[in-house]
Amino acid sequence: MATTARTTPARPLRARATDAIPVTPVAVTDRTCAALIGLEGRAFRALVEKLEIRHVAAGRRLIVLVKDLEAALERAAVNDAPGETTADEPDEPQDADAILAKLGRRTA
Repeated sequence: MATTARTTPARPLRARATDAIPVTPVAVTDRTCAALIGLEGRAFRALVEKLEIRHVAAGRRLIVLVKDLEAALERAAVNDAPGETTADEPDEPQDADAILAKLGRRTA
C-alpha cells in the first residue's frame, strides 16, 4: 500500500521575536571566516600562521577566538603603522649579506 500525500496544508510559520537580535560570534573557523571576516579558508589559515594567532586545531578545522583575532590584528596594525620603526632594526638591509640573511641564505 502506498502512502498518500498530506491533504492538509502545513502550519504557517511565523517570525519569532528572536529573529531581530544580533548575534556576535565568539569564534571564527576556517569554514566561517569568509562570512565573518571576508577571507577565504586558505588566506585565513595563512593569516593565523603569519600573525601567530592563538588557535585550536580540531581535526582539519582551525578555530580562533574573535578576541584573539582582534588582538593580533591590533598588534599588526601598530607594527605596520607608517613612520614607526624599531630602533634595533634598520628599514632596509645595508649590504648583500644582510639581504641574504633576511631571506635565510648566506654567501658561499
